[in-house]
This record gives sequence, structure tokens and C-alpha cells, in this order.
Amino acid sequence: MQFKKISYLCTVIPTEREKLFMSTTALQGLLDYLCGTLTPNNMRWVAEHLIECADSVEALSQKPYTIEEIHRMIAQSEHDSAEGKVYDFDDVMCEFEEEFSQKEELQVAEAV
Repeated sequence: MQFKKISYLCTVIPTEREKLFMSTTALQGLLDYLCGTLTPNNMRWVAEHLIECADSVEALSQKPYTIEEIHRMIAQSEHDSAEGKVYDFDDVMCEFEEEFSQKEELQVAEAV
């Protein structure tokens, strides 16, 4: 079976919000599934294209910002700030502390 090159899949750079963050467990499940269903040649093909895609996304994402992009980001930040859609350092630290204290409480409860 011949595969066509699918480099067009790597031409769009997702924004931070669009990126799919998978847990280690989900990634391991996906890897186990692929290893259990693909032939060694197909595994190599997938691996080569994943590496190529990762390289092209990294290369495209490292281009410098244009003046227009910088002005747009500043305007968006000012707009978000005016609408109260920003978090200051203290707010973020409070959220982290709450999250970690809840995790510690769960670990203690599970240990008992």
C-alpha cells in the first residue's frame, strides 16, 4: 500500500487555544492502539510524518512578528484589560495554591 504525502496537514499552525493537550494516559493509549494495529512499515511512515509535521510547525511558529501583529496584540490586550478579562499575578498564584491544596488533600485522603 502506497501512502501519499500529507504535508498539507502541517501547514496550519494552531493557536494556543486550538491546540489539543492530551494527557500522558491518552497519548499512551493512542500509541498502544497504533502499535497494535499498524505494520512496522506503517509505523515508520507515521513516525516520519509526525517528525516532519513537528519540524514544520516549529519552523513556522518561529517567524518574527510584524508591526501590524504587534499592534493588534497590544490592542487586544488593552481591550481585554478594559473588560476585566485579565488575571494579575496574585490571582493566578491564588488559583495555583487552591488547586495544589486540593490535590494534596486528595492524596492525604487516599493514603488514609
